[in-house]
Amino acid sequence: MKNILIYTATFIQAFVLITIAFIFLNSYFVDIYHFNFGLVSDLPKKSDAPLTILSPLDSAVIKEMKVALIDTLESINKRNNLSPLAGKVIKDSLVIDSLNKFIAQ
Repeated sequence: MKNILIYTATFIQAFVLITIAFIFLNSYFVDIYHFNFGLVSDLPKKSDAPLTILSPLDSAVIKEMKVALIDTLESINKRNNLSPLAGKVIKDSLVIDSLNKFIAQ
């Protein structure tokens, strides 16, 4: 019984010490898990400048991609239409919303 208590106390002590070491080292170095031991203070600071604004050409390309995506979804829906009563195309709102958010940026 005495051995079990000694082994348990040793395991808990080692676990706590290693956990504290990981927390300390991860706050002091960039990324210890990927062996990046550069100091955190050496990292360049992120600027709060807004992202680059899309040019009208980029916006036009994204709009064309949106139209092509909708056409593709319509053709897939026509080929894989399981219900004859479903005549309208159900557009993928997640993809369209993400494209709208990208255009808004």
